[in-house]
Amino acid sequence: MTGRPQRRDCAGEIETMDAYLQPEGCEFFCPDCAPSGAEAYPDGGGEADCPQHCANCHEHLENPLTSDGYNYVHEKIADYFAGKGSGYVLREWADYYDVTLESLFEWAEKNIKV
Repeated sequence: MTGRPQRRDCAGEIETMDAYLQPEGCEFFCPDCAPSGAEAYPDGGGEADCPQHCANCHEHLENPLTSDGYNYVHEKIADYFAGKGSGYVLREWADYYDVTLESLFEWAEKNIKV
């Protein structure tokens, strides 16, 4: 399963967001917030164990996820239904990473012990 990029160019090709990292830092930035001298990394900074966000404006960087990353997203959405977390960012993640009610039930059956 991979992230579902939201942007396409006029030819229908997928446009991915670059993330930027300062050489001496460890925080990613979106193109609008990137400090001068920051190095560009394609695909929102690359595959990670959780969704990445800009360190300044908190925009979702649309990075691909590892299988642990997909587990993380599903777990946080399940936590939200248990009264924890922010609905706004979780809706954004669910849309981008194509988390459906069906996939959430499948994840819960495998990962939540009752």
